[in-house]
Amino acid sequence: MIRSVMAAVAVLALAACETVPPTNRDLERIGAEYERQGVSPLAPREDTCNATPHRARIGTIIGDWEPPAGSRVIRPGDAVTRDLRRERLNVLLDANDRITALECY
Repeated sequence: MIRSVMAAVAVLALAACETVPPTNRDLERIGAEYERQGVSPLAPREDTCNATPHRARIGTIIGDWEPPAGSRVIRPGDAVTRDLRRERLNVLLDANDRITALECY
């Protein structure tokens, strides 16, 4: 009985480890999509924070635009809380204060 339980646990553990990592081609496709759309492939596709009207701002300097009230501006190296609020617009910037993405989380 104990051997059969241990065998089942071993089979489940091996099955869990069988995740295939993405190939370089997959990563390039995901990166290109992120650059083109300004949305993380991991982000939900629904626009819960009303980011769509502001998509034209991607690639511009943040100083030329005032994000809507309640938005969060995130620069490289900023400490960011992990509280998930899908109605909040997150404005991601690069090191030159250029908007790289608008995301809802």
